[in-house]
Amino acid sequence: MDDIANVTVAEWLDRIARPSAVWAAGSVNAVTCAQAWSLVEMIAGLASRHANDPGLGAIADRAQLARRHLLSLAKQDALAFQKVLRDPSPQHYGQAAQIPLEVLGWARQGQDAAQQPALVSYHLAALDLKCAYQLFDAVSATSQALIADNLPHLETTERCRVLQRLRSLDLREI
Repeated sequence: MDDIANVTVAEWLDRIARPSAVWAAGSVNAVTCAQAWSLVEMIAGLASRHANDPGLGAIADRAQLARRHLLSLAKQDALAFQKVLRDPSPQHYGQAAQIPLEVLGWARQGQDAAQQPALVSYHLAALDLKCAYQLFDAVSATSQALIADNLPHLETTERCRVLQRLRSLDLREI
């Protein structure tokens, strides 16, 4: 399976459009989260040209780390879902549930980053920041739906672990 970080946007969209469930909602969700982080990184870079705020560099660094990791998670999600399709056992569903849980954590961190005063005060990119926040919102909702879809297929111990992680993200049980 190719690394999606090395394909064009057109190739990525072609892969999603194929009549295959491999590059599906989980992978798209992770890439969407990476796009939102890319906007945050761009805004932090632009804002740092106009403001002497060392926090902007930290935000940009975090965003770069996030988007690279999220592209990796997109591939991991596709591989995990392939395993579920071949063998829908609780073990494989457990792996498939962990990825949207991690993407959800990145989306929550992104929402926090998008509310940082150093970014919010850079008015020239207000719409970009609003777009990033809305993407993080959509990723959060989709991640929760993916997790909810996997929960019934998990063993009790794994289900409890997932629900505990959701609580740690200040989310009620799904």
